[in-house]
Amino acid sequence: MATRGVSFFMRSAEFWSAIWEAAAKYNLVVIVERYLRERKRYRLDVASDPSALVAGGETPFHRVDLATERPDFDEADDLHPGKWGWVTADVPREVGNILFLAQMGAKSDWWDSERQQVVDNPASLEVFGKVSRVFRKRLKRPVWAFDIFYSKEPGRTRDIWYSEGAAEWVRRDGQLRQVGASIFRPAAPLFQITKPSDVIRERLFSYRLTVRPYTGGKRVDEWIKGKSFADRVELGDDLWRAFSREDAGRSVDATGPLEVVKRYLEAMERASDANPDIAACWARELHDCYVRLRASLGGRMAIVALTSSPNPRVQVWAAAHSLAWAPEVARQALEQVRLKDLPEAVDAKWTLKEFDRGSLSFA
Repeated sequence: MATRGVSFFMRSAEFWSAIWEAAAKYNLVVIVERYLRERKRYRLDVASDPSALVAGGETPFHRVDLATERPDFDEADDLHPGKWGWVTADVPREVGNILFLAQMGAKSDWWDSERQQVVDNPASLEVFGKVSRVFRKRLKRPVWAFDIFYSKEPGRTRDIWYSEGAAEWVRRDGQLRQVGASIFRPAAPLFQITKPSDVIRERLFSYRLTVRPYTGGKRVDEWIKGKSFADRVELGDDLWRAFSREDAGRSVDATGPLEVVKRYLEAMERASDANPDIAACWARELHDCYVRLRASLGGRMAIVALTSSPNPRVQVWAAAHSLAWAPEVARQALEQVRLKDLPEAVDAKWTLKEFDRGSLSFA
C-alpha cells in the first residue's frame, strides 16, 4: 500500500500537452470530473478530442483522471481512483497574475465497505510511473518558498517542480502561489524559481520586524504567533507587494465590503452541502469572510444587520458571529430561532449554551 505524487507549477497548455502525450504513448483513457452540486453526484466524461475540452460552463472541471480502461459508468456518488487504478491530476488554475500550484497523484489502497477492510491495487502506481515520466520531461526544480509562518528565510523545496511556461510566467511578473484557506483565494507561501540573494534574505528578515497594515499595530513576528492558516491570505498579498516592483504587486483579491458580504451569505448556504469535502471548503470560506468583515466597524455592523434575516440559517450564523460585539442583539436573534420548530433551532440552542459557558470561539 503506497501513494505517489508530484506537485508542480505549469501553464494550462503545457499540462494538456503532457496529458495527451501520456495518453497516446501508453494507450490511456482521459477522463474529466465534474461535480453536479444539485444532484450531489460526480459526472465523468471520457475525452477523445483535446480541442473539445473547455473548462467552463455551469459545471467546470478541475481534475483529470488517466485510466487503462474506459469506465462503464458516467456518474458516481463517490470516486475511488485507487480501486479503479486511476491517476488523478489537478488542472492548473490561472487567476489574474497568479499561477496556482497543481498536483498529480495515485494511491494504491482503497476502503472496501462491503468487506470492511483496506484493499491494495497497485495498478494506479504503475500508471503513475508512466505518466510522471512524461511530465518530468517538462519540469525542473528547485522551487524556493517564502513562508515566514514557519521559517525566517526562504527555503528550498524538495518536492515542487516548475515548467518553462511557469518560469516565463514569473519573468513577466506573475506570482506562483498555493491555494490557501479556501478554494477561492491564494495563501502564503510565495514561490520563486531562482535562489534568493542575500539582499532578499535581509529584506525578508527586516520584513518580520516591521508593522504592516494587517497586523493591528504589532510587528509581523509578534502578530504571526498563533495565527491560523486563514490569516495567511492577507499576509501573502502584502508579502508579494513588499518583495516585488510596485507595478507587479497588484492583488487579484480586489473585492470590496459588499462583495465580501455576498460571499459570506453564499458560504452560509453552501457550508451545509451534503458532500463533506465541498461543505468543508465552504466552511473555511465562511470563516475567511467573517474574519475579513469583523476587522472593520462597517463589516461588523453588516453582520449584525443579518441577524434579522428571514433565513434562519443566515440568522443563526450572523448572530453567533455577532455575540462578540453585539451580544444583546445576537442573543435575541438566537432565542427567536431556538423557539421555532426548525432544524436551525438546535444550532441556536447550542450556540447560546457554549457562549454562556465561555467556550464559543471563532478565532
